[in-house]
Amino acid sequence: MERGQWTDNNGIIKQILVVDTPGFFDSDTNVTNEMVEKKIASQIFDMTSPGVHAFLIVLRIGRFSPEEKNTVDFIRTIFGQDAANYCIVVFTHEDQLEDQTLDDFISSSVELRQLMTICNNRKLVINNKSSGQALERKTQQLLQMIQEMVNHNNGSYYTNEKYRQIEIKREEERKKQEEEVIFHRQCNKIILTHCLILGTTTTTSHN
Repeated sequence: MERGQWTDNNGIIKQILVVDTPGFFDSDTNVTNEMVEKKIASQIFDMTSPGVHAFLIVLRIGRFSPEEKNTVDFIRTIFGQDAANYCIVVFTHEDQLEDQTLDDFISSSVELRQLMTICNNRKLVINNKSSGQALERKTQQLLQMIQEMVNHNNGSYYTNEKYRQIEIKREEERKKQEEEVIFHRQCNKIILTHCLILGTTTTTSHN
């Protein structure tokens, strides 16, 4: 977690809190999506109270794994459909674009185009080797993009309460599925028992 300040275009000083979470679909097999979700639920919302203004989805140019293609769907599954309203996609390793533009790179992938549509085309690309004024310009560009998104969302943020409401619905759905599984198992037992009784009766009558 890091804190900082930013002065917007109107000269207003804004307080910034950045929280780095473990990545969804982490290459470390010891870190599961469920573990990431629990950490977000138990820590992130307390750190960012009263809520989160922006989710930054960080992707690397040149590497877009099948799992990463599902990142936004996973986020929306956990946080609900409205979570996409708070998402910005940040691409790293800009130098790997070579002669391509970012739009060219995105156009080459159906999944990336879909991702951009879901996130309302909010995107930024950075060069990990940048420093000095070049890095400062990118930082200002990202902060301005976040501010514009906040304005578009009428200053609202994603709250822990929204997450809890989604979690309640997911828990209800899980219980419903468990009840259906139990019901089908009981029905199968009844059918199996009935078949065994019929089989025994038939055998006795035959004798």
